[in-house]
Amino acid sequence: MTKEPKTASKSKFLLSDNFTAKIIDRFLDYLQQKSWSTRINKGEAICNQIGLYGIYFIGVMSFIFALCLPLKIHGFSFGYGLLIGFCILLSAIFLNFAADKMLPSLKLLIEGTPVRISSPAFFTVSAVFSGILGLLVLAACSIMAVQKGDFGSFLYGLLVFVCAEYMMMLLLNPSLLKVEVVRNVSAGEEFIGILSFFMKAMLKLIPLIFAVSMLFGAYQIVAMLFTGYINFAQFYGDVRSLYNTAMVALLPLSGYLLFLFYYFAIDLAKALLSIPEKLDKLNSSK
Repeated sequence: MTKEPKTASKSKFLLSDNFTAKIIDRFLDYLQQKSWSTRINKGEAICNQIGLYGIYFIGVMSFIFALCLPLKIHGFSFGYGLLIGFCILLSAIFLNFAADKMLPSLKLLIEGTPVRISSPAFFTVSAVFSGILGLLVLAACSIMAVQKGDFGSFLYGLLVFVCAEYMMMLLLNPSLLKVEVVRNVSAGEEFIGILSFFMKAMLKLIPLIFAVSMLFGAYQIVAMLFTGYINFAQFYGDVRSLYNTAMVALLPLSGYLLFLFYYFAIDLAKALLSIPEKLDKLNSSK
Protein backbone atom coordinates (compact mmCIF):
# COMPACT_ATOMS: atom_id res chain seq x y z
CA MET A 1 0.00 0.00 0.00
CA THR A 2 1.54 3.25 -1.14
CA LYS A 3 1.49 6.22 1.14
CA GLU A 4 0.13 9.44 -0.21
CA PRO A 5 2.61 12.32 -0.11
CA LYS A 6 2.04 14.65 2.77
CA THR A 7 0.87 18.07 1.75
CA ALA A 8 1.61 21.07 3.85
CA SER A 9 -1.40 22.71 5.38
CA LYS A 10 -2.57 25.91 3.75
CA SER A 11 -2.32 27.79 7.02
CA LYS A 12 1.46 27.69 6.79
CA PHE A 13 1.52 29.47 3.46
CA LEU A 14 -1.49 31.76 3.43
CA LEU A 15 -1.51 34.93 5.47
CA SER A 16 -4.30 35.28 7.96
CA ASP A 17 -6.84 38.05 7.59
CA ASN A 18 -5.38 39.90 10.61
CA PHE A 19 -1.67 39.28 10.00
CA THR A 20 -0.70 42.96 9.94
CA ALA A 21 -3.00 43.70 12.87
CA LYS A 22 -1.10 41.14 14.99
CA ILE A 23 2.24 42.73 14.11
CA ILE A 24 0.94 46.20 15.00
CA ASP A 25 -0.56 44.87 18.24
CA ARG A 26 2.81 43.46 19.31
CA PHE A 27 4.45 46.83 18.78
CA LEU A 28 1.63 48.61 20.63
CA ASP A 29 1.89 46.15 23.52
CA TYR A 30 5.55 47.14 23.85
CA LEU A 31 4.57 50.81 24.01
CA GLN A 32 1.93 50.05 26.65
CA GLN A 33 4.43 48.76 29.19
CA LYS A 34 4.49 50.47 32.57
CA SER A 35 8.01 51.75 31.95
CA TRP A 36 6.67 54.04 29.23
CA SER A 37 4.16 55.56 31.65
CA THR A 38 7.02 56.34 34.03
CA ARG A 39 9.02 57.91 31.20
CA ILE A 40 6.08 60.11 30.23
CA ASN A 41 5.72 61.40 33.79
CA LYS A 42 9.46 62.07 34.06
CA GLY A 43 9.46 63.80 30.68
CA GLU A 44 6.60 66.02 31.80
CA ALA A 45 8.53 67.09 34.92
CA ILE A 46 11.60 67.89 32.80
CA CYS A 47 9.49 69.95 30.39
CA ASN A 48 8.10 71.96 33.32
CA GLN A 49 11.60 72.76 34.54
CA ILE A 50 12.82 73.71 31.06
CA GLY A 51 9.87 76.04 30.57
CA LEU A 52 10.21 77.74 33.96
CA TYR A 53 13.95 78.29 33.60
CA GLY A 54 13.36 79.41 30.01
CA ILE A 55 11.12 82.24 31.18
CA TYR A 56 13.87 83.53 33.46
CA PHE A 57 16.44 83.29 30.68
CA ILE A 58 14.23 85.15 28.21
CA GLY A 59 13.51 87.85 30.81
CA VAL A 60 17.19 88.45 31.62
CA MET A 61 18.29 88.40 27.98
CA SER A 62 15.42 90.72 27.03
CA PHE A 63 16.58 93.14 29.72
CA ILE A 64 20.08 93.12 28.23
CA PHE A 65 18.60 93.52 24.76
CA ALA A 66 16.59 96.53 25.90
CA LEU A 67 19.76 98.16 27.26
CA CYS A 68 21.43 97.60 23.88
CA LEU A 69 18.60 99.26 21.93
CA PRO A 70 20.32 102.70 21.85
CA LEU A 71 23.19 101.01 20.00
CA LYS A 72 20.86 99.33 17.52
CA ILE A 73 18.28 102.04 16.84
CA HIS A 74 19.38 105.62 16.24
CA GLY A 75 17.74 108.08 18.59
CA PHE A 76 16.59 105.50 21.13
CA SER A 77 17.34 106.81 24.66
CA PHE A 78 19.08 104.72 27.30
CA GLY A 79 16.52 105.66 29.96
CA TYR A 80 13.65 104.42 27.81
CA GLY A 81 15.48 101.17 27.19
CA LEU A 82 16.09 100.76 30.93
CA LEU A 83 12.38 101.28 31.63
CA ILE A 84 11.41 98.70 29.00
CA GLY A 85 13.93 96.25 30.43
CA PHE A 86 12.51 96.53 33.96
CA CYS A 87 8.97 96.04 32.62
CA ILE A 88 10.07 92.91 30.78
CA LEU A 89 11.75 91.55 33.92
CA LEU A 90 8.59 92.11 35.96
CA SER A 91 6.54 90.42 33.24
CA ALA A 92 8.91 87.43 33.25
CA ILE A 93 8.58 87.12 37.04
CA PHE A 94 4.78 87.16 36.77
CA LEU A 95 4.72 84.63 33.91
CA ASN A 96 7.04 82.33 35.83
CA PHE A 97 4.84 82.62 38.92
CA ALA A 98 1.66 81.91 36.96
CA ALA A 99 3.15 78.92 35.15
CA ASP A 100 4.69 77.52 38.36
CA LYS A 101 1.32 77.61 40.12
CA MET A 102 -0.84 76.36 37.25
CA LEU A 103 1.28 73.47 35.92
CA PRO A 104 0.71 71.32 39.05
CA SER A 105 -2.96 72.33 38.97
CA LEU A 106 -3.30 70.83 35.50
CA LYS A 107 -2.12 67.48 36.82
CA LEU A 108 -4.56 67.66 39.73
CA LEU A 109 -7.35 68.56 37.33
CA ILE A 110 -6.63 65.50 35.19
CA GLU A 111 -6.52 63.18 38.18
CA GLY A 112 -9.63 64.66 39.76
CA THR A 113 -11.91 64.07 36.76
CA PRO A 114 -11.98 60.31 36.05
CA VAL A 115 -14.01 59.10 33.06
CA ARG A 116 -15.07 55.69 31.77
CA ILE A 117 -15.16 54.00 28.39
CA SER A 118 -16.28 50.53 27.33
CA SER A 119 -13.41 49.63 25.01
CA PRO A 120 -9.92 51.00 24.20
CA ALA A 121 -10.28 49.99 20.53
CA PHE A 122 -10.93 53.54 19.36
CA PHE A 123 -7.87 54.79 21.23
CA THR A 124 -5.73 52.05 19.69
CA VAL A 125 -6.80 52.95 16.16
CA SER A 126 -6.31 56.66 16.88
CA ALA A 127 -2.83 55.93 18.27
CA VAL A 128 -1.75 54.22 15.04
CA PHE A 129 -3.19 57.09 13.00
CA SER A 130 -1.42 59.68 15.17
CA GLY A 131 1.91 57.87 14.88
CA ILE A 132 1.69 57.57 11.09
CA LEU A 133 0.53 61.18 10.72
CA GLY A 134 3.52 62.42 12.69
CA LEU A 135 5.93 60.50 10.46
CA LEU A 136 4.26 61.80 7.29
CA VAL A 137 4.34 65.43 8.46
CA LEU A 138 8.01 65.13 9.46
CA ALA A 139 8.93 63.60 6.08
CA ALA A 140 6.96 66.25 4.14
CA CYS A 141 8.45 69.15 6.10
CA SER A 142 11.96 67.72 5.77
CA ILE A 143 11.60 67.51 1.99
CA MET A 144 10.20 71.05 1.88
CA ALA A 145 13.05 72.32 4.04
CA VAL A 146 15.65 70.78 1.71
CA GLN A 147 13.95 72.10 -1.43
CA LYS A 148 13.43 75.64 -0.19
CA GLY A 149 16.40 75.86 2.14
CA ASP A 150 14.07 76.75 5.01
CA PHE A 151 15.22 75.28 8.31
CA GLY A 152 12.07 76.58 9.99
CA SER A 153 9.95 74.13 8.00
CA PHE A 154 11.98 71.24 9.40
CA LEU A 155 11.58 72.56 12.96
CA TYR A 156 7.82 72.84 12.45
CA GLY A 157 7.66 69.26 11.17
CA LEU A 158 9.76 68.08 14.09
CA LEU A 159 7.43 69.78 16.57
CA VAL A 160 4.35 68.21 14.98
CA PHE A 161 6.10 64.83 14.96
CA VAL A 162 6.96 65.02 18.67
CA CYS A 163 3.42 66.11 19.58
CA ALA A 164 1.88 63.36 17.42
CA GLU A 165 4.08 60.64 18.91
CA TYR A 166 3.39 61.96 22.41
CA MET A 167 -0.32 61.83 21.68
CA MET A 168 0.13 58.26 20.48
CA MET A 169 1.69 57.31 23.81
CA LEU A 170 -1.21 58.92 25.69
CA LEU A 171 -3.73 57.05 23.55
CA LEU A 172 -1.97 53.79 24.33
CA ASN A 173 -1.83 54.58 28.05
CA PRO A 174 -5.22 56.15 28.86
CA SER A 175 -4.79 55.37 32.55
CA LEU A 176 -2.35 58.31 32.68
CA LEU A 177 -5.36 60.54 32.06
CA LYS A 178 -7.57 58.68 34.55
CA VAL A 179 -9.59 56.96 31.84
CA GLU A 180 -10.98 53.64 33.06
CA VAL A 181 -12.09 50.80 30.79
CA VAL A 182 -15.24 49.19 32.24
CA ARG A 183 -18.29 47.36 30.97
CA ASN A 184 -21.90 48.56 30.76
CA VAL A 185 -21.13 52.09 29.60
CA SER A 186 -23.87 53.90 27.70
CA ALA A 187 -23.28 55.45 24.30
CA GLY A 188 -23.60 58.95 25.75
CA GLU A 189 -21.11 58.20 28.51
CA GLU A 190 -18.77 56.67 25.93
CA PHE A 191 -18.92 59.86 23.87
CA ILE A 192 -18.25 62.01 26.92
CA GLY A 193 -15.37 59.72 27.89
CA ILE A 194 -13.69 59.98 24.49
CA LEU A 195 -14.21 63.74 24.30
CA SER A 196 -12.91 64.17 27.84
CA PHE A 197 -9.84 62.11 27.01
CA PHE A 198 -8.85 64.46 24.20
CA MET A 199 -9.47 67.48 26.40
CA LYS A 200 -7.22 65.94 29.05
CA ALA A 201 -4.65 65.09 26.40
CA MET A 202 -4.54 68.78 25.46
CA LEU A 203 -3.75 69.59 29.09
CA LYS A 204 -1.08 66.88 29.10
CA LEU A 205 0.51 68.39 25.99
CA ILE A 206 0.79 71.85 27.57
CA PRO A 207 4.12 71.18 29.41
CA LEU A 208 5.69 69.93 26.16
CA ILE A 209 4.48 72.93 24.11
CA PHE A 210 5.47 75.24 26.97
CA ALA A 211 9.04 73.90 27.08
CA VAL A 212 9.52 73.94 23.30
CA SER A 213 8.19 77.50 23.06
CA MET A 214 10.50 78.76 25.79
CA LEU A 215 13.49 77.09 24.11
CA PHE A 216 12.56 78.77 20.84
CA GLY A 217 12.11 82.09 22.63
CA ALA A 218 15.54 81.74 24.24
CA TYR A 219 17.13 81.10 20.86
CA GLN A 220 15.21 84.00 19.36
CA ILE A 221 16.25 86.59 21.94
CA VAL A 222 19.92 85.56 21.61
CA ALA A 223 19.67 85.88 17.82
CA MET A 224 18.02 89.31 18.20
CA LEU A 225 20.86 90.47 20.43
CA PHE A 226 23.37 89.89 17.62
CA THR A 227 21.17 91.16 14.79
CA GLY A 228 21.77 94.53 13.17
CA TYR A 229 18.39 96.06 12.32
CA ILE A 230 18.20 98.03 9.10
CA ASN A 231 14.69 99.37 9.59
CA PHE A 232 12.03 99.52 12.28
CA ALA A 233 9.76 97.04 10.48
CA GLN A 234 12.32 94.25 10.86
CA PHE A 235 12.80 95.11 14.53
CA TYR A 236 9.05 95.20 15.16
CA GLY A 237 8.56 91.82 13.47
CA ASP A 238 11.15 90.12 15.70
CA VAL A 239 9.76 91.73 18.84
CA ARG A 240 6.24 90.69 17.88
CA SER A 241 7.36 87.11 17.30
CA LEU A 242 9.18 87.02 20.64
CA TYR A 243 6.12 88.44 22.38
CA ASN A 244 3.86 85.75 20.92
CA THR A 245 6.33 83.08 22.01
CA ALA A 246 6.56 84.45 25.54
CA MET A 247 2.76 84.54 25.85
CA VAL A 248 2.74 80.75 25.58
CA ALA A 249 3.77 80.91 29.24
CA LEU A 250 0.10 81.75 29.94
CA LEU A 251 -0.98 78.50 28.27
CA PRO A 252 -1.20 76.59 31.59
CA LEU A 253 -3.59 79.21 32.94
CA SER A 254 -5.71 79.41 29.79
CA GLY A 255 -5.78 75.62 29.46
CA TYR A 256 -6.95 75.31 33.06
CA LEU A 257 -9.80 77.77 32.54
CA LEU A 258 -10.80 76.18 29.22
CA PHE A 259 -10.98 72.73 30.82
CA LEU A 260 -13.14 74.07 33.67
CA PHE A 261 -15.49 75.64 31.15
CA TYR A 262 -15.68 72.35 29.24
CA TYR A 263 -16.57 70.33 32.34
CA PHE A 264 -19.12 72.93 33.39
CA ALA A 265 -20.79 72.54 29.98
CA ILE A 266 -20.70 68.74 30.34
CA ASP A 267 -22.26 68.84 33.83
CA LEU A 268 -24.90 71.28 32.59
CA ALA A 269 -25.75 68.97 29.67
CA LYS A 270 -26.01 65.98 32.03
CA ALA A 271 -28.34 67.92 34.29
CA LEU A 272 -30.59 68.95 31.39
CA LEU A 273 -30.70 65.42 29.98
CA SER A 274 -31.64 63.99 33.36
CA ILE A 275 -34.67 66.28 33.76
CA PRO A 276 -37.11 64.09 31.73
CA GLU A 277 -36.11 60.99 33.70
CA LYS A 278 -36.60 62.79 37.00
CA LEU A 279 -39.98 64.09 35.86
CA ASP A 280 -41.07 60.56 34.91
CA LYS A 281 -40.06 59.25 38.33
CA LEU A 282 -41.90 62.11 40.00
CA ASN A 283 -45.10 61.44 38.00
CA SER A 284 -44.92 57.69 38.62
CA SER A 285 -44.55 58.24 42.37
CA LYS A 286 -47.82 60.21 42.53
